[in-house]
Amino acid sequence: GSATPIGILVDAVDASGGDKAGTIYIGGDFNRAALVWDSTFDTDAKKAAAFDGTNITTRNLAYSVG
Repeated sequence: GSATPIGILVDAVDASGGDKAGTIYIGGDFNRAALVWDSTFDTDAKKAAAFDGTNITTRNLAYSVG
């Protein structure tokens, strides 16, 4: 099936055996590269649009180690 993302899970949840409770973020700005994406979000464009209509934004962040 397909689903429209409405939140970001805080921790991994194994729901393979049925419904499970979990905590989600419903708003904020997140590093797109740090998220674990479903395989259907296979392009940057799909990831950029994933949370359209929500209070979640994602973007690619640059890191500097020095």
